[in-house]
Amino acid sequence: MEEPQQQVRRLSRRTARLESLLKKYKRKSQLQYTLIQLSEQASTVAELTLLYPAIHNILSQYLPSKSFYVVLQNRFTQALELSYFVDEKDGISVPLHEAHHFKDGVTGFVFKTGETVYLTKDDMLSRANAGDFKIMGSQAEHWVGVPIYRDGAIIGVMVSQSYEAEQSYSDHQVELLEVMSLYLATAIERVKKRELLESEVKIRTRALMQSNEALNKEIENRKRALERQQILFKISELATQFSDIDDVYQQVHDIIRSITFADNLYIALYDKETNWLTFPYSVDEKTSYNPRPFAKGYSELVIRTEQSQLIDSTRAKALALEGTVERPAGYNHKLAATSWLGAPLKTATGVIGLIACQAYEHKHEFNYDDVELISFVSNQIASVLQTHLANQALKISHQQLEHRVAEKTKELQQANLHLQMQMEERKKIEQQLYHDAHHDSLTGLPNRSLFLTQLEKTLQKHHRYPEDNFAVLFIDLDKFKDINDELGHQAGDQFLVWVAQSFLECIREHDLLARLAGDEFVILLDHLTDRQQAEDVAKRIIKVMQQPFCLKGVCMQSGASIGITYSNKLYRNTDEIIRDADAAMYYAKNAGRGRYEFYHPLLTASSNAQKQQEQHHLDKLPTHFRCTEIVNWSDSAQPIGFLEAFGEHPV
Repeated sequence: MEEPQQQVRRLSRRTARLESLLKKYKRKSQLQYTLIQLSEQASTVAELTLLYPAIHNILSQYLPSKSFYVVLQNRFTQALELSYFVDEKDGISVPLHEAHHFKDGVTGFVFKTGETVYLTKDDMLSRANAGDFKIMGSQAEHWVGVPIYRDGAIIGVMVSQSYEAEQSYSDHQVELLEVMSLYLATAIERVKKRELLESEVKIRTRALMQSNEALNKEIENRKRALERQQILFKISELATQFSDIDDVYQQVHDIIRSITFADNLYIALYDKETNWLTFPYSVDEKTSYNPRPFAKGYSELVIRTEQSQLIDSTRAKALALEGTVERPAGYNHKLAATSWLGAPLKTATGVIGLIACQAYEHKHEFNYDDVELISFVSNQIASVLQTHLANQALKISHQQLEHRVAEKTKELQQANLHLQMQMEERKKIEQQLYHDAHHDSLTGLPNRSLFLTQLEKTLQKHHRYPEDNFAVLFIDLDKFKDINDELGHQAGDQFLVWVAQSFLECIREHDLLARLAGDEFVILLDHLTDRQQAEDVAKRIIKVMQQPFCLKGVCMQSGASIGITYSNKLYRNTDEIIRDADAAMYYAKNAGRGRYEFYHPLLTASSNAQKQQEQHHLDKLPTHFRCTEIVNWSDSAQPIGFLEAFGEHPV
C-alpha cells in the first residue's frame, strides 16, 4: 500500500501533466479556430479593404493589437507600402503608399531578414543605436513584426505593437501572429481572385443589360410591326367582307379606336370638281358636320398640304393669327377642340379626303406617335375607301374585285411569313443569350449562376427525399500559376479547356460540372447511395491530373486538390455546402496537394465548450490531420509531442 503522501505526490504530478497537456491543447485549438475564422473571412469578404479589418478583429481577441498594420511590397516599384494601418497614437498620420518610409525602419529590417522580431522599448533603442535600423513614428513599449511569405518568397510584414509597458506579447501570442502570417498571403490571393471575378461579372452584367436593352427595343419594334400587321389584316377585311359603305365607315372607326383616342371622329371626302367637302361619317359629342365649300378650316389644311396635322390650343392660335385658318362668323370658340389630329386619305389619283379625331376640354392630348399611327392607317384605308366608292359609282365587276383581293392577300401572307421568320430568329437569339449568361465562355461549362441554381434544386429535393443523397466536389488546380508563368496565359486557357474535357470523362452523364472562376471547378453528384461513389470520382480526377500537360514540346505537371462535402439534413442553403466543400479543399491542399478530403465539422467548429465535452475532437479528426504525439494516460507515460493540424496552403 502506498503512503498517503506518496499518493498525493503522484496525483499532483499527474494533475500538473494534465494541466500542461490541456494548456497545449487549448493553444492548438485556439490556433485552429483562428485559422478557420481567417478561412471564412477569405471566403466571404468581397474586397481586400474588408479583409484586413476582419483579420485585425480576429487578432484583437487574443493579443494587444490596438496598433496594427500590414505592409506589402509593390511588385512594380519593389517599395514597401501600407495596405492597412491602425495606430492609437499615430492615427493615420503615416501616409499610405509612401515609397521609402519603411525601408530603413524596423519593419524594413524584418523584411530584409525574413525572421520574426519581438522588441521591447529598450531593445529597440539598443538595436537602433547599434545601427540595425532607424526609429520612426511613436516609440512603442512592445513591438512584434512577422514576415509574410508566398511561394517561399517574402512579400510583406505584419506588425502589432503596444504602447503600454504591462501589455507584452507571450510566446503563444507571437506564435499566433506567425501562424496567421502563413495563411495571410493565401487569403489575400483568394480575395483578389474574388474581386477579379466580381469585376468580370459586373462587366458581363453590363454587357448583358445592354444586350437586353437592344433586345427589348427589337421586341418592341417587332411588337409594333405585329400590331400594324394585325391592323393591315383588319383593313384588308374591309375590302372583302363589307359591301355596304356605311359598314366600312363603322369598321374604320373601330380600327382607329383600337390604336388611339377616337371618341370624336369624322371622315371627310373632297370633290375636286365641285370643290366641296362632304362628311359621310361622323361621331362627335359637340359638333355636327354638314357639307360645305372648301374654305380655311383644319380639314382643308390637311387636304391642301397633303400631310397629317397635329393641332393643340397653342398652334390653333398661331394658325389663326397668321391667317392659315379662319373661323366662320358666329363661331362658338367654347366648342373648339383642345387637341385635333387629321390624316389625309391618299390614293394613286391624289387626296380624296381625310380622317380626323379630336378631344375637348383636354380630355386627351394627341402626340406624334398618334400622328405616325393614324398616318400609317389612313394610307391603307384610303385605298379601301376608294375601292368601295368606286364600286358604288362605277359598279366594278366582281371578277376584278376578287383579283385585287387575291393580290392583296398574297402580299399580306408574304409579309406574315417574313414576320414569322424574324420571330423565329429572335427566339434563337434569346436562347443563345440565355446560354451565354449561364455558361463559361472559355470551357463551355455551366457557370456559378447555373451551378447554384441546380444545387438549390438538388438540396430542396434532398429535403423532400432524404434517401436521395448528393455530394459536391470543390476542385482547385495545383501549380496552375506555374503553367501560366511558364507557357503563357494562352496555354493556360488551353490547359483549362483540357481539364474541363478530362473532368467530364470522370463523371456520369447526369452529373453537373461547372467552372467557378480561374482554376476552380465544382462537381454536383446526384442520386448517390454512399460516400464511396463520390470518393471514386475524386480518385479518377486525381489520376487524370497526374498526366503531364504538354504544349509545343514543353510538358508540365499539375494536379488537383479536392474537397468533398456529402449531403446531410443539417444543410439549409447552398452557401453552407460551398463553404464546407471549400474548407475541405483548403485542408486537402494544405495536406500536400494532389489529394482529396471529405469535409469534417472540425473544419468549421466553434469554441463551444459544451460541444467539446460531448464530442472529443481527437476521436473524429480528419485523415489529413497529422498526429505527432501518442498520449498514454498511464502513470509512466510522458508526452513526446502535440497534435499539429496546420501547415501552409500552397496555391
